[in-house]
Amino acid sequence: MKQPKLVTGNFLLLFVQNFLTFCAYNFVLVLPEYLANIGANRFLIGLFFNLNSLGLVLLVVPLSLLTDSIGRKKLLVVTYLLSIMAYYGMFIFFYDLGLLFLFKALAALGFCASFTIFGAEIFEIVPKDRRVAGIALFGISGLLSNPVATIAGEWVLQKFGVAWIFFSCILFLSVATILSLGYSFHRTQKFGLKSFWVLLKKGNLHELIVITLVFGGAFSVFTTFLAKISAERLGYVQISLFFTAFSAIAITSRLLLARWIDRIRKDYLLALCFLLIGLALLGALFLEPGRQLLLIPMGIFYGLGHSVLFPVLSTLFVQKAGLNERLGLSNLYAAVNTFGNISVALVLGLIGDVLGTASIFGMMAIVAIVTSSFILLEKRKKFMEQSDGYT
Repeated sequence: MKQPKLVTGNFLLLFVQNFLTFCAYNFVLVLPEYLANIGANRFLIGLFFNLNSLGLVLLVVPLSLLTDSIGRKKLLVVTYLLSIMAYYGMFIFFYDLGLLFLFKALAALGFCASFTIFGAEIFEIVPKDRRVAGIALFGISGLLSNPVATIAGEWVLQKFGVAWIFFSCILFLSVATILSLGYSFHRTQKFGLKSFWVLLKKGNLHELIVITLVFGGAFSVFTTFLAKISAERLGYVQISLFFTAFSAIAITSRLLLARWIDRIRKDYLLALCFLLIGLALLGALFLEPGRQLLLIPMGIFYGLGHSVLFPVLSTLFVQKAGLNERLGLSNLYAAVNTFGNISVALVLGLIGDVLGTASIFGMMAIVAIVTSSFILLEKRKKFMEQSDGYT
């Protein structure tokens, strides 16, 4: 029997919008050393790069309610325009750390709206029985932004300076705004504030929530502190090698997995992915002058883990949903994942201010490997409980 078509015109248009949006927000990943030079410690660097995550955790419910009132397209366009204004402010006042934080917080509105709206929209346009594959393929748009933004960002930083990083973000968001005007979004579904907190307390989500927090935390360590540790160990900021390898392997694995990922068991898959992420984090501890190519296998290990974890965890959340809970659990997954981003970045940033940047990668590696072991132990425990029922 022929499988429903995944890639449609609407899918491609949404794919390009998401790519451009993530390019804008990833372009600033080359700036931690600059932020340190104008007075930011590791805690503040972690906060700056995770304001988007903090905003998503705080705004996922209000944005969902606002979407119900005014529609997805209007909300997206308005927040895009606010983000463009914010990046223009950063372009003008790039030398002022306080104003950079203020404008970055405003720009986070655009990220929160696009993340929430695109996440809900993709569930509407992919076939019901191919959602993991659909999310995996759609996620390639975000993955592609990593090498594009980091390679171009390093080039712009070296050739033109810090201010033009923010101007480049304006260009990406302007094109995304124009494309969003031509896309016909689905009608919003009603989603109440009470529903979000009720979903958070669902007993069958506790393990998934913990695992997703660790997954989000690992991502934030790479996006927030990789540039810092590369500058310390190599003598210059070098993140494009990692993110290019990460994106290349993640895209390749998603394309290869798309046809059969919905059919395989998820427990061993999750455990393997966290083990690979732990190994990628440990690799940062061995960086030194002349070893910049070590960033490539680190990117490959992390890319293999990330490429599977994001769509699988997202779908496992939504599969726990009742009839009126699908959008709520989609938003809950986004909130938990991004809360992992911000909480881990801030906590490990504080630790890093005392113990150094290397401690951030070492501690997160231990957490990832312990999570892998936890998943396997939980599987064994459930197997033993089932076996006892048959004896």
